[in-house]
Amino acid sequence: MGIQISGTTSRVTHTFKGRTFPEFVTLPDPWEFGVHMSSATARSFLGLLELPFEPEGLCGACTLPEARRAVMRARATFERKVDNFTVKSETFYSSPRQNNNGAIELRPFRGHDFGVDADRLHRQLERFAEFIEIAAQAGADGFSWG
Repeated sequence: MGIQISGTTSRVTHTFKGRTFPEFVTLPDPWEFGVHMSSATARSFLGLLELPFEPEGLCGACTLPEARRAVMRARATFERKVDNFTVKSETFYSSPRQNNNGAIELRPFRGHDFGVDADRLHRQLERFAEFIEIAAQAGADGFSWG
């Protein structure tokens, strides 16, 4: 599961079930210019930017000036703060388990968490900074993610 960050405009809104939502800004190529990331990366990235999000859904929103300030602040403090948001890569194994037929399965389940390193966070920061300017040129005055 992951999140997508989208540019929004407050000039045009839609109402659904009594709630008002901003219109999304159309980008030239959303896959090329959009910002998409896994939930683990998003949690670290939004924490680095100090942007608000709901922990259970990673949903949130900010205005264009708030996004620009968050990027400037993150760039200025990146080296000092990045270690607080990195997650080490880890491979883990389960213990032997009993199958439905009663046999003991000796091959343990193996999982791998790729983690979040400083280079990935730096790439995402620069991509987000570029995305902010492209979305602003397309008419965005805010951003939402989830």
